[in-house]
Amino acid sequence: MRSTSLAAALACHFLACIFATQVVAQVAKEEPPQDGPMSVFHPKFGYLVSERNYRAGKLHGLSRKFDKFGNVLREETFDTGELHGIRRYYEAGVPASETIYVLGLAEGPYWAKYKDFEAKGQYLQGKREGKWTEIRAGKWELVRNFKAGVLDGLWERKNAESKEVLRLTFKQGELVGGTGELSQYAFLTRALAMKGDKLPPDPAVNYALKVLVRDVDLSYPETPIREVIGDLRERLSMPMYVDEQTLAAARISSKTPVTIDENSLPLFVGLHNMTKRRGLTFDYRYHALWLTTPQGVREWQDPTGIQSLKPAKGSPLEKALGEPAGFDFLATDFSDLAAVLKKQHGLTVNASALGFEAREGRPEKLRAGPFEKSLPLRDALGILLTLRDCRCHEKDGVLVIEPRERLQ
Repeated sequence: MRSTSLAAALACHFLACIFATQVVAQVAKEEPPQDGPMSVFHPKFGYLVSERNYRAGKLHGLSRKFDKFGNVLREETFDTGELHGIRRYYEAGVPASETIYVLGLAEGPYWAKYKDFEAKGQYLQGKREGKWTEIRAGKWELVRNFKAGVLDGLWERKNAESKEVLRLTFKQGELVGGTGELSQYAFLTRALAMKGDKLPPDPAVNYALKVLVRDVDLSYPETPIREVIGDLRERLSMPMYVDEQTLAAARISSKTPVTIDENSLPLFVGLHNMTKRRGLTFDYRYHALWLTTPQGVREWQDPTGIQSLKPAKGSPLEKALGEPAGFDFLATDFSDLAAVLKKQHGLTVNASALGFEAREGRPEKLRAGPFEKSLPLRDALGILLTLRDCRCHEKDGVLVIEPRERLQ
């Protein structure tokens, strides 16, 4: 029976290194051998791409990958097909990160150092455990605590002078509170306000908070903010939209370019850093993120009337507003909306006040993903009416949709 101790993993690594020095000169083969070494060369330029070792048809021993200059990019050891030992990544021939594996699972201390970025922490049975620290020299320091791979406990972000600027608290992976400069992240505080022990469970809010605290790589050089939002919307499966009316009132175009180049950054921090230089920010409305202005956040009131609807208890409208939308409301023309809502939710809709131009077409040619289709119909309509610059009210059980005055 194979030992799972750290000592055994290290021993496997060193033995594999010795074995590798004996087979490096072997001739490359097209198919992996059952036993022994294999060298792989670039099919066009002929340089060595990788060296591997096999036992019984599975990776066993040292495995290395090289760049075109012969520098090692990655070095790792296997035990009968499973990572077992030290995995190292290299940058320009210098170790850039190191993780220890025991029979396929990361175990023990981890470190990484790349340019101005440093990280250290530890794994337990393949999952992050305890305190993890990440530093971007001269910019920020992030300290997080994990339990069984999920955020649990204190989360601290400090500035270049190591002064704490934001502190969050997590419990079993869920954000439950925060202090410090939390007010500058309006979209985060609004989402947090919709979550609490005395409030009913809200899966949409829980999902949004998990996405907002997720580490992401953001690289957008002089990219129109509308394109950035479209890309993030697709990457993160997160509803994200542009409040065109508020931006127009502030004389800011959604084509305004933004620039950011950050790695392993919590999304909510990245969104803030990316937009603040342009006088922009995000808000959280209708269970979605909206690009807007700080003034737009302060002065926002539901312009669609959807949140003010108070249909009779037990009526079809009351029931429908709390149900999942269940259809692609973004790809639905207003000319078809009444029929769709009748079929999906048994609602009667009157959109006769809308002109032909308002009734035809659809906003930005967007499509609703699975998460958006799962939003309550009240939120789905709030999103759609905002994008189409319309409002609604109820009259004798009928949902009336009409144009609204544009913001001055």
